[in-house]
Amino acid sequence: MERRKYGIVARMKRRVLPITLLFLWIFTLSARPVNGGRDGAGPAYFTNFGASNDAAKNSYIDRYIEYLERLGNGSGGYNNAGGGAGGLVGNFTPLGAPDSKCGNTGPFAATNITGVLLHHPKVTIISLRATCDSLRVPGCTASQMETDLRMVTDLARANGVTIFVQTPQPCECAPKTSLTATIRKVYSWVKANYPNNYIDMTTDFSLPDGTINQKYFQGCLEYNEAGQKLAYQHLNAKLGL
Repeated sequence: MERRKYGIVARMKRRVLPITLLFLWIFTLSARPVNGGRDGAGPAYFTNFGASNDAAKNSYIDRYIEYLERLGNGSGGYNNAGGGAGGLVGNFTPLGAPDSKCGNTGPFAATNITGVLLHHPKVTIISLRATCDSLRVPGCTASQMETDLRMVTDLARANGVTIFVQTPQPCECAPKTSLTATIRKVYSWVKANYPNNYIDMTTDFSLPDGTINQKYFQGCLEYNEAGQKLAYQHLNAKLGL
């Protein structure tokens, strides 16, 4: 009887050890920081896309990815904004989607939503900094942009990705034109349709008349250092971790 008991216990130990090692291996993988956004390989907790001017080294996006890396809890990120991806808002849309009047998805396969999903992110953001360029294209309207954004967000959510949408940055230094009014329309639409998932990149960056607050910009287009810092603060305040 004693031998039989010993044999049963020994077999159980042999089974428990591989299972324990398996769980230890899984825990080790989950605890390791995922891709830090430097080489483009593998999964990433966080991704972004939509505006090529977010690709610059030391941009607010890179600063947020570095923040995730410092946490050391398995978070990391990949900056998907490279190579002119955000020239037109239509470049957000997935491969195979009809070309939008706001852009053409074809040349930017790696940097639209199709490319983003290759990283299996938990969270992604769409930057609307390129909206200024898009709205200058004949036939591109606020309504078309809204259609494109719905398509992208529906696909992201269907793949289990939490998506945030930045409101568009202001486009014009004084004097303003109808473009500023259209930007305000897109801003209002994003806030209404993503009430818990929008990041306000409009209000603090604009003057009361909707034109660019040059405290945060250089050349009426790109963020200066103060603008990068403010954009990072808005991003981190909304997403945190």
